[in-house]
Order: sequence, then structure tokens, then C-alpha cells
Amino acid sequence: MKLTVLTVSLVVAVLFTASCGATKVNLASKGLVKSSSDILKIEGNWIKDKGKKFDLSVKMTNLTNKELLVMRGDMICKKGEHVGSYGSIGRVHTNIASNRPLFLTFEPGEVQQFYITCILDPNVEYKDKDFYFVVKTVYENLSKSPTAPEKGTKLAKDIELQIKLN
Repeated sequence: MKLTVLTVSLVVAVLFTASCGATKVNLASKGLVKSSSDILKIEGNWIKDKGKKFDLSVKMTNLTNKELLVMRGDMICKKGEHVGSYGSIGRVHTNIASNRPLFLTFEPGEVQQFYITCILDPNVEYKDKDFYFVVKTVYENLSKSPTAPEKGTKLAKDIELQIKLN
């Protein structure tokens, strides 16, 4: 009996300690969030600043009547002026994070939500509290296929979501 109580206490202590690593900030109630485009709307839902990395929940909406294509390589995450790299991108409906997808496709009016982990340089001291998620280029998806897209006309560039925490 004592071993079971000790084991349960240890598990609870470990889970509590792990959950204290970062605080999730609901962006609807805190922070200044800026993003504007008439092609692709980017909204931040929440952010967790973990020092040398951060987790961000974003929602992207296709505001056009065209099929859109965003390449993974055209998405950038930053803290201040320091560019990070993606550890993973997870979709809300599957809750599976991976180094895929290589691209995102959006049907007209479609809304997609993602969880993104941005890994920052461990050798830099980050004092800036401004976070950024940037979509460098948005293309028209000529093939209209979500699995085999074809780059069409460049429709927008440098759509930036800026999050300023108080």
C-alpha cells in the first residue's frame, strides 16, 4: 500500500513539475496581435514561451475564391529578430505533430488550425518578447489537388503575425 501511494505521489509530482515549464497565454485576452492580408488571414490563438523555443497555435483562413498553396519552406517563425526553425507542425483535428506537411493547401474560404513548435538558437539570450509567424509567399494552387499541388501565380507575400506580450 505504501509503495502504491509513493508511486502515485511521485507521478503527480513529475506531472506537476513538467506542466510548470511554460505558461500558455491566451492571445484573445493578452498581448497585441497584428496580421493583415486580403488573401490569407493569420490569427494567433495561444502561445507558450519556453525560452529557447515556443509553441504557437495559429488559425489560417483563405479569404479568396481561389485554391491557395503555402510551402512549408515559406513559413518562418521568429522571436525578435532571431529566426527559428520548426520542430513540428501539428493539425488540431489529428493532434499529430510531425515535420510534415511540406505544403499546406486551402480551398476557397477554408479555415485550418495548427500547433507549431519553433526552435530557437540555444546560444542566444532572448530578451525580446515579440514573436512572429511569417508566411513569405502564398501561391494559387493550379492543380486544385491537396496531395499534388502545382504552384501558380504568386498572390501574396510576407504575411506576418506579430505577437507582443505585455
